[in-house]
Amino acid sequence: MSLWKLLLNGVKKLLKFILPLPSRSQPTFLGLPVQPYRFVTVGTSKQKGKQLVIKPVRVKSSVGKYTETQLQLPEGALPLEMVAIPGGHFMMGITPEEKKHLIKLQWRTVDNEYYSVEEPLHSVIVPDFFMGMYAVTQAQYQAIMGINPTEGRALIWNPEMQEYIPDAQISDKFVGINQPVMGVSWEDTQVFLQRLNQLTGRTYRLPTEAEWEYAAKAGTTASPYGYGNGITTNLANYLPEIPGEIDRRVTIAVNELYPNPWGLFHIHGNVYEWCHDEFYAGYQQKPERLQQDGSIPWTEQNTGMPATDYPNFTRISRGGSWLSNTRNIRSASRAWFNQDVRDFGNGFRLVLLGEGAS
Repeated sequence: MSLWKLLLNGVKKLLKFILPLPSRSQPTFLGLPVQPYRFVTVGTSKQKGKQLVIKPVRVKSSVGKYTETQLQLPEGALPLEMVAIPGGHFMMGITPEEKKHLIKLQWRTVDNEYYSVEEPLHSVIVPDFFMGMYAVTQAQYQAIMGINPTEGRALIWNPEMQEYIPDAQISDKFVGINQPVMGVSWEDTQVFLQRLNQLTGRTYRLPTEAEWEYAAKAGTTASPYGYGNGITTNLANYLPEIPGEIDRRVTIAVNELYPNPWGLFHIHGNVYEWCHDEFYAGYQQKPERLQQDGSIPWTEQNTGMPATDYPNFTRISRGGSWLSNTRNIRSASRAWFNQDVRDFGNGFRLVLLGEGAS
């Protein structure tokens, strides 16, 4: 071997120790680092006259998840994990077939008006965003706010009054570091977000109503739930309507049961989830630019349109809760509360914007 080749080989070996080895760059989404992950969801199908068929499905996340590292959480507490949701377009609202089916089940003509707030079905374009894998937990809320509003508050069914009333004796059932925080108003969420953003240097916010429904439907087009054509208490936490189903009447940890096909846990049931939008009774007057960009919340400030009944005061809440029936945990179902109300069924889920967003 020539002296030149010996010198060249020696230089190559030396460079291996001096220069870092090339590595595959970490994937990003909206400018933030994400980690691919796998999860098990389910698909459901229902044949006429037969029980709902539940089929577990192993899924690899389409993009990945971002994990927030700035929160100081107790041992065993779930981290704040944000699922990357690629944008797209979807049909928002209730389908004529779904509405017809629900009215037939209830046998009430008044339901025609009840479901009108979910009409008309319309196309919405949603840009890329991150959404919380879980609703905000009690540990996460306490890490930011210094309090746990779920403690000391609980409800129990009173058969004489025919309503749920406070009962401190069972409050411990609702308390846990990984159970969803409850009893927070929309206004409370704004304080939480302000403090969280200041701590992390990121831009977290509540989802718009369009973002929430897009994520809940998870690519489905004709079914009321993100899992498919039916739902059971094995998949979601709600008040059972069929004998033999699980009757919990309490929240459960946010990572229990199955996530939807996009990796989001308890998008149906467990706790209602606040959205940024104000309440408008139906989508008939929804501005075109909100249909072209689902990341814009429908508010009087953004559109100049006074909200229905309580201008600047009533906010949308989605997904139903442990107290809800199946019709109120549907992807298209809408609820609304005064923004200062601390209802025991209300929690919230976060959206995260990309690097440099404000």
